[in-house]
Amino acid sequence: MIYEFKITLNEAGIPIWRTIQMDSNATCHDLHRVIQVVFDWDNYHLHSFSVQRSNGRRMKGVKIEPRSESGENYFWDGEMYDEDQVQLSDWFKMPHDKMRYTYDDFVDDWRHDVVLSKIMQPEKGVLYPRCIGAEYVTPEEDSGFQEEIDLDHPHPEVQVKEINDNIHKFLSDMLAEVPIDIKNHWEEVLSKAKRFHRLNPWKWMDDRHIFVVVDPITKEKLFCSILGAEAETFGLAIYIGKDGFRILEHILDESADYDKIAMNQRCLLLSFEDRQDLDKADYALIKTYGIPFRGKKAWPQFRSFVPGYAPWFLDDEESRMMSIVLEQAIQVCMDIHDGMQVPDLSEESKVFARVPQSQEGKMTFENQVLDLDGYLADDVQEEIELAVSELGLKRMKKLKRKLPVNLEFSFKYMRFPVAENQHERPFFPIMAIALDHDSGMAVYQNMFEKIPDPVDYQEELLNTLQQLGGLPRIITNKKTAQLISPVAEKLNLDVIVLDRLPLVSEFMDQMHHYML
Repeated sequence: MIYEFKITLNEAGIPIWRTIQMDSNATCHDLHRVIQVVFDWDNYHLHSFSVQRSNGRRMKGVKIEPRSESGENYFWDGEMYDEDQVQLSDWFKMPHDKMRYTYDDFVDDWRHDVVLSKIMQPEKGVLYPRCIGAEYVTPEEDSGFQEEIDLDHPHPEVQVKEINDNIHKFLSDMLAEVPIDIKNHWEEVLSKAKRFHRLNPWKWMDDRHIFVVVDPITKEKLFCSILGAEAETFGLAIYIGKDGFRILEHILDESADYDKIAMNQRCLLLSFEDRQDLDKADYALIKTYGIPFRGKKAWPQFRSFVPGYAPWFLDDEESRMMSIVLEQAIQVCMDIHDGMQVPDLSEESKVFARVPQSQEGKMTFENQVLDLDGYLADDVQEEIELAVSELGLKRMKKLKRKLPVNLEFSFKYMRFPVAENQHERPFFPIMAIALDHDSGMAVYQNMFEKIPDPVDYQEELLNTLQQLGGLPRIITNKKTAQLISPVAEKLNLDVIVLDRLPLVSEFMDQMHHYML
């Protein structure tokens, strides 16, 4: 529904008023922002709402404030609410219901009476909120109660247009915080997320109840895990294809550390958060499509995880996948609630799946059990070729002296993402690091702003050997050993492969600690 309010500022000697229309599902924080725009305030000072009349009855002792301000109000003994959590429809029930909005508490105390005039259906093609009437201009910020100030506006119809232009600019600035490529598919995604949250599937499922949704377009297996049984993070994790499945296996058998999971997973995550924990862009996205959310751990937040990059907003293709998975996940969760049994992926290599089928031109999904034996076995092991010049190798062959040194050599992600531009996806820099296994001294280090390729691995090894002036024994992990193998063979280097490099891990932990 749409609420029409008449908002009157009575503190300037004459009634300065605005008539606005806005969605009944908007929050008091939204109303605060609109009042700031239509009265041309600068939002520099404290503000609060007090409920004067609700559902036709006079009210006392009810305040609504920003969370950061209400938490510091030690002298108020009435009811206190967080304006981000209060929707207009919570208190405005019928015409003549009223709140008082006070701006610049304790100094100028600009008091605005906010009165509900009427409740109506939204008009097709109208962008809300909007101003439909106004009289007089607002005194300047911090001007106090000065007398004989000319507040007339010579053209009221022009004033209304100017106010609406400012509202539209405010809305445009809010939408600009949402990355442009995530503005598709979202009405249905948000609607399905709300249905999923109402289902509360974490009450009877946990993150080991893995099922698959096969993408009808890419044919990729999307591995789904319900989050929330431990009452920490509520939502849905979607691990994409073989890259996602590898990380999921590590999570299920608890064999990977935090860095390996966080920096290498290919995953989409829907989590339900408290309103105050949302990013501004998340909140702007929700408000764009007008689907109401309220309550604790009830506001959806969507994130994409790509190896080498910080968590980010979903792009159009990812939001398409999220929509498909949510639709099928709701059905699977309902079936499991009703007694359907599914294989336990952590104990056997079988998984329950929703598989697309085309029937008479319509896409449907049917239940199957997929055998994952050999799912990763058909990966073609890439043959690593020598990527550095023969000239560079010839120089290194002069360093024939074998050194009595055991050298830990690896590439590790830094935990602090960086971005060149504000709206670009941040990436995790990668450090090439070589440590003397016996002394713990750093022999070589270098930073990369992109995921290194085989050339980088091989060149960094040669740079390390040049720094040492000889040929040590190399201790490294499986991936690095594979990528440097052509150089190691040419130089006849001893290479030892370990699952974990203790000195490199300790070195990176200390570096991250100092950077905090």
